Formats: sequence, structure tokens, C-alpha cells
Amino acid sequence: MKIYAFPLSTDVKIQGPWRTLVDFGKEAGCDGMTVDEQGNIYLTVRQLSRPGVLVIDPDGNEVAFIPTGQPNQARGDPKNPPVGLPSNVEFGLGKESNVLYITVDTSLYCLPLKVNGYHVHNISP
Repeated sequence: MKIYAFPLSTDVKIQGPWRTLVDFGKEAGCDGMTVDEQGNIYLTVRQLSRPGVLVIDPDGNEVAFIPTGQPNQARGDPKNPPVGLPSNVEFGLGKESNVLYITVDTSLYCLPLKVNGYHVHNISP
């Protein structure tokens, strides 16, 4: 799985070549994603080797990682199935715009951050 960035024109059309921001290779990639006001991207990484929320800057450089499960878990063991695999991530609204919500297994976690989330409103071509 790969995460790509596409340059957009002012009328929200792709203009120019795309770039690869993250290449997960043969490992499991991400499921959900969101963005903060600084343009950082939050990706829910479902790799058994490193489950959690990967935060990358607009150039694809890792700037933070929020672990949600133990690293290097085994696959295919019915007695010990993998745990801590995140599925989605989103920032709150209004007074909670700095709260990052993360769904992990059957739980919801709320993590206050020092940055607000970015929400797109009223986009029209």
C-alpha cells in the first residue's frame, strides 16, 4: 500500500505529477486518515510490527507516532489474536477541535493535542 499526494489547482483538479508520501511495502498499510491545520497527516497503521497512528508532514516525513498496540505481534495464532490495531482517526469539532479520536479494536480513545484538526467545509468546484 502507498499513500500519494496529488497537486491540485485552485478549481480542485489534479495538475501535475503525483508523489509517493509513504510506501508500506508488503506490510499492511493504513485504514483511516485525517489532517491537522499544519498539514500533517494522521494515518492509522495496521502493521503487526508497529500498530498505531503515524503522523507525517506534507513531504511524507514521520513527525510523530502514537502506538496503539504491542509491536511485533504474531499473525495467525487463534489463542493470541492481534490487538491494538487502529481502524480510524478524526479530530473533534468546535471546542474539541484539538482532540484526536482513534478507534482501536472495539474501543474509542480521545487524545488532546496541541494542534487543531482541519475540516473541509463548503468546497465547491
